[in-house]
Amino acid sequence: MSANAAAATASADQPDIRVLDIGHLSVTFATDGGDVRAVKDVSLDVRAGEVLAIVGSPVPGRR
Repeated sequence: MSANAAAATASADQPDIRVLDIGHLSVTFATDGGDVRAVKDVSLDVRAGEVLAIVGSPVPGRR
């Protein structure tokens, strides 16, 4: 089943309720080496019955 088909099936079972709505999120961290942009202009919404996973690459030296 494709992601679109799964979303259509989920929306048929669930009311169209937005449980998370993020618009134009940007995050910058100040470091000794200068500013590091972690996120630039990200927008997303998650509706009832949907599942969202955000995966990023590991950062050396972090646990």
